[in-house]
Amino acid sequence: SQQVAARVTLSDGSTQTVQASFTVGPESNDGYQLMVSTSSNRSGATGLQGQSLAGDVYIFLTPETNVNSVAFSIDGSAKSNESAAPYDLMGGSTSTARPLDTSGLADGQHEVVGQVTLTDGSTATVRATFTSNN
Repeated sequence: SQQVAARVTLSDGSTQTVQASFTVGPESNDGYQLMVSTSSNRSGATGLQGQSLAGDVYIFLTPETNVNSVAFSIDGSAKSNESAAPYDLMGGSTSTARPLDTSGLADGQHEVVGQVTLTDGSTATVRATFTSNN
């Protein structure tokens, strides 16, 4: 957790200091994370959060353990509902994910959300933002 402080000058000339704490990084739940690869076999993947992407990319949830299904969306628009591993944003097979063509998105920031239903019936929400730069 990080701390930030700001000194605010009020209209009467007096000052006040306000403080807040925050955590840097993607929101994740139960250790789940959204990953991105430029290969359809998901090799060389890195965390999706904060990435600048162009062309075809492959976004997926990790780890696959204790997951029953994942409902994926981009910017609030549903993309897929995966009920078998691996859990890919655009679907696919065990060996080959289907790509998200980022050139179909407006340049700028986008948010991917994975609503994860776990095998025990509980849920986790995982989200990450990336920049489309085509």
